[in-house]
Amino acid sequence: MLQPVVGIWEFSGTGEGAEVEVRGDRWEQAPAAGAAGTLALMFQGLPESVLDEVKAFYYFPLALVKEGSFAEGALAVEVQPVSGKADRAGGIAFGMTSPDSYWLLRLNALENNVMLFEYVKARRLTRYLHRIPLRSGKWYGLTARVNGRRVSAELGGHRLFIYDLPRTVNGKYGLLAKADSRTRFRRFALDPALR
Repeated sequence: MLQPVVGIWEFSGTGEGAEVEVRGDRWEQAPAAGAAGTLALMFQGLPESVLDEVKAFYYFPLALVKEGSFAEGALAVEVQPVSGKADRAGGIAFGMTSPDSYWLLRLNALENNVMLFEYVKARRLTRYLHRIPLRSGKWYGLTARVNGRRVSAELGGHRLFIYDLPRTVNGKYGLLAKADSRTRFRRFALDPALR
């Protein structure tokens, strides 16, 4: 079950027809009110200095799976970028060991790309950029396959790139959007056997 951490997340439907929509277009002020408390519960024992960095999440809507972690296998979701003036983005966050350190595989229909980012102490580092035409209003199947230190990115079942991580990943996982993105997600799944 996804737990919204930052942003406005709307859940609808059940089972196979369940969807979640992030509404970055409805933010009127810094949306991270309460995020520090939610993250403190999910990452118990973190030093206060790490939680002080929650401000880095203000414009990155984030929802995490409440229970469990991800180390290997496939994380897949269908993403529909709907609207946004600054961004039309959505993707999969994984390997989150603290609120400011994780990996993100995301697509952006305004920039026409799929990117792999690493966040290290709240600093975003671009690890791979793949340019590809994307359209707003269209559903895209986005998959991150992790096997040891290797991650492969897929869009619609086609491999876009492979990237060798500097270390294995193990941590929380979920969905993330960006800025004023209005983005829909459905069929978010973890399959530990698909590497």
